[in-house]
Amino acid sequence: MIDQIPDGPKGKKCHRNGKDCARVCRTCVLWVHLDLVDPQTGEPVRRWDCSDKWANLLRLKGLQETERAAIEVNKLRNEVAAMKRELGQAVAGVGNTVMRRVEDLSTQVDAVQAIAGPSAKLIEQVP
Repeated sequence: MIDQIPDGPKGKKCHRNGKDCARVCRTCVLWVHLDLVDPQTGEPVRRWDCSDKWANLLRLKGLQETERAAIEVNKLRNEVAAMKRELGQAVAGVGNTVMRRVEDLSTQVDAVQAIAGPSAKLIEQVP
């Protein structure tokens, strides 16, 4: 936690109002402390600076995080697509098994009916 807000850099003028940074930064709402990892170098960054100066670094950090999220979303999409294919194959396999079983039963019924004769009504035909 930051206990005290430091003064701005000595000998520099504010790019917005032209005043001495050492005198105005500590009271400016744009004077902020960030603690993050630089997306270009991978080095930790812990310092006070003007929000306007942080903007480019934060844009890069946001872009990096967006790219990571897009990669993870694509991985998830691929996993879901693979599961969908596997499920479709499993359902098709079950359907094929059921159809073969129905065909086998139909063949058996036909064989029994052939033995029993045409007058035997073993299965009622469904319209």
